[in-house]
Amino acid sequence: MKDLLLFRKKPSADKEAWLRACIHQNESGLIRYVKSLVHNIEVSKDIVQDSFLKLWQQDHIKLKGHETPWLYTTSRNGSYDYLRSKKRKAISVDELVLEIPDDAPNSEQQLVNKSSEELLQDLLKKLSPAQQEVMNLKFQNGLSYKEISTITGHSVNHVGVLIHNIVTNLKEKMKVAELKGGRYENK
Repeated sequence: MKDLLLFRKKPSADKEAWLRACIHQNESGLIRYVKSLVHNIEVSKDIVQDSFLKLWQQDHIKLKGHETPWLYTTSRNGSYDYLRSKKRKAISVDELVLEIPDDAPNSEQQLVNKSSEELLQDLLKKLSPAQQEVMNLKFQNGLSYKEISTITGHSVNHVGVLIHNIVTNLKEKMKVAELKGGRYENK
C-alpha cells in the first residue's frame, strides 16, 4: 500500500530531473557491471531497472552526491539475490555437460601464443570473482577507491591493496608468458 502511495503523489520536477540524470550517468555502466556478475544481459537490465525503481523511492536530497555508490551497491545486492535464487533451482540433465579431455595445448602454452590483449583478457578471467569485480568497478566503470569500498564493503585501503596486487600479478604473468613464448604480435 505504501508503494502505491509513493506513485500517486505528484513528484517534484527536481526529483524527476535528479532521477533522469542518475539514469543517464549510470545506466550503461551498471548494466555492464551486473552482466559481469550474472552473465545474462536481459537479467542485468531487469536488476538495474529494479535498482532505479528503488532509487526513486529514496529521499533524493539525502542521497545527493552518493547516488553512484548506492546504485552499484543495490545492483550488486540484486545480482547476488538473483544468483542465490538461481542456485536453489534444480539442475536438469540437459544442463549437464561432460568434460572430455583433449590433446590441445595446455593453458600455459595457449597463453604464450596469444596477443597481449588476448592474454590479458584470459588472465583477467582467471581472477577470483571478487578480484574481477574490483577490477571491473575500477577500470571498466571508472569508480574511485572510496566508491568501490562503499559497494563491496572492503576498506578503501584494502581496495587499493587489492588493485595493486592484482595489477602487479598480471604484469608478472604477462612477462613470464613473453619470456616463454616470444612477442605478442598479432599475426
